[in-house]
Amino acid sequence: MARVGDVRKALEQGQREEAGKLVHTLKGVAGTAAATRLWSCVKALEAALKQGPQEPLDPLLAELMDAAAEVRASAALLAGRPVPDGHDT
Repeated sequence: MARVGDVRKALEQGQREEAGKLVHTLKGVAGTAAATRLWSCVKALEAALKQGPQEPLDPLLAELMDAAAEVRASAALLAGRPVPDGHDT
């Protein structure tokens, strides 16, 4: 499964096409999990990647990482585990 960290790494390496594939996968996972904020963030990043290199991605990636952290925290609470901190998803 694609992870937010994988998207960030692909973007850092200038691999926009690979990042687009990973983002598309994440969008499906977020939709299946009904993680609406995460899905919205992924959708916005996917649209920006399709617009081309002129689109600023850092704010969208930061918002995506925050939404993913929120989903991880919610999943941990539901499972009765400690809530993870940080953005390494």
